[in-house]
Parts: sequence; structure tokens; C-alpha cells
Amino acid sequence: ILFSLCLIFSGLLIAQDIRIAASWSTAVPIGEISKLVNTTSGRGMQFEFDKFKKDHWSLGGNFAWQSFFQKDFKMYFEDQSITSGIQRNYINSISVFATTKYFFTNTTNRIKAYISFDIGTSVIENYEIFGVYSYKELLWHFAVAPGVGVDIPATKNLGIQIYLKYPNSFRNNNSIHYSWLNTGIVLY
Repeated sequence: ILFSLCLIFSGLLIAQDIRIAASWSTAVPIGEISKLVNTTSGRGMQFEFDKFKKDHWSLGGNFAWQSFFQKDFKMYFEDQSITSGIQRNYINSISVFATTKYFFTNTTNRIKAYISFDIGTSVIENYEIFGVYSYKELLWHFAVAPGVGVDIPATKNLGIQIYLKYPNSFRNNNSIHYSWLNTGIVLY
């Protein structure tokens, strides 16, 4: 039943000229987040849809998840004492965006470069564990993600995109500004 509903839903969306896409993404932490986790993460995915309003312009939505993890041995010096142990940092981000893309004209072939801009919200969990001590932060953030990419269509409704985005989840209350470079391959 679920498979049949997916086929019907996909058929309805194709009939409406709405493109559905899924991607695997990697990310490199930048700025304040790199003080907590400074390793590249291959744990991310995005689902998006967009509808062309004109030949070169589309509007749509994007749901994204990115996860970061780092485990290190740390030593902290305070006053006359030394504390050492294994520190684990987990950062999970779930974002919901409205997105727009502008595709540049290419008269040689069907491959098109594009620029994109996403605006929306992110819920970010920052979980730090040091020995028996832990700190957990779970906050909503206003977020934007400008990006660039290349669209390589095989047919009207089938192809790939390669992108580079810069998601920013801005400072909220006492939290930090979360940002990273995100790259991935989209299948649509």
C-alpha cells in the first residue's frame, strides 16, 4: 500500500512539474562550531522539492539533517587543579527551509550552473560529555543557507546536481553561531 501511494504521489508531482530530490551531504564546521567539533562529517542528508516558476527560476522547500561528532582526550587546568578525561561532542541539526534557485542560461548543452538561497529554521542539539559531566543544549535558530551548484539533467525529471552551501544558524539566547560548509550530490 505504501509503495502504491508513493508511486501515485510521485506521478502527481511530476504532472505538476514539481521536482523531488534527495541527497547525501558532507560538511566542514566553520567558526564557533569548529571549537566544539573540528572534523569533517559525512553524516548528512537532504530532501527537497522545487517547482519552476519561469525557465530559469524555481521555488521550493528543503528538509536537511546534518550530524557532527568528535571524541578527544582533554586536559583542563583551573586554579591549582588538573582535570583530564575523554570528551565527546555531538551536534545534530535539523533544518526546514523555503528555497529559491536561479539557473543560468547555457546555449552549448543542458548543463546549467545555479545560485540558491534558503531561509527557514533549524533545531540544533549540542551535547557535550566529559567523564561523568554532561551539557545539553536544544534550541531553535533562525537560519539561512546561500549556495551554488551545477544541474546536470539526463531527462526532464531525472538528473543530478552537485552543490556547495553555507548553512548559518544564527546565535539564539546564549548559544553559539552554528555554521558549516556543506557539499553534496543530489539525485532527482
